[in-house]
Amino acid sequence: MSRKPDFFEQRRENLLRRRGPPSSDHPESVATTWSLSFEKVERANPAASELLRFCAFLHPDAIPEEVITEGAPALGPTLEPIAADLPELNEAIGILLRFSLVRRNRGTKLFSIHRLVQVVLKDDMDKELQRLWVERTVRAVTRTFPDVDYTHWLTIATRCQRCLPQALVCTKLINQEQMRNPEVAALLFRTGYYLDICGQSREAEPLLRRALAIREQVLGTQELLTIPDSW
Repeated sequence: MSRKPDFFEQRRENLLRRRGPPSSDHPESVATTWSLSFEKVERANPAASELLRFCAFLHPDAIPEEVITEGAPALGPTLEPIAADLPELNEAIGILLRFSLVRRNRGTKLFSIHRLVQVVLKDDMDKELQRLWVERTVRAVTRTFPDVDYTHWLTIATRCQRCLPQALVCTKLINQEQMRNPEVAALLFRTGYYLDICGQSREAEPLLRRALAIREQVLGTQELLTIPDSW
């Protein structure tokens, strides 16, 4: 049975065509207004614009800051050094906040991005650039989603739960781009294993099966690929 499109999908085009703030001297569509904001951000701080592109591929609600800081090595040469430096990261996020492109909760170290902002960002990217950011996103989330360790279960469970929405988004990106590599297998396995422990075996099983299938494919190639020692 095909899934009915949700409200956002049904209204996407209409929402993007809506006029910007009425106080604007030259009112434009929402898409145009945000596109102009992106251009200003890119001129002011290229790393902030890269951070925004990264967020375009994440689950829009409650994005853990550790996905950025711990995922920094996967985020490319412009964003990586900024993501690993808290003062500079705060400056980049501050620019996005100034343009109302993200929201931040300093107490929980979570922030969010509007779904329509994600749509406009993706629409502005060609297929090659989208693929690049999908790969970076999957690698960053893989670096952040921990292995299950029963000796530190409370800490691990909390970290897994914070990252779970991002991991589940990545499983869809993996399907969409037909990604098959050791990092993909690791993320699928960790996510599936955590879901299984939490009693969600129905959701866990396809992820674990895909992880094993990818691992078998990788081990069957002649390339020198390294499978993570712990999944």
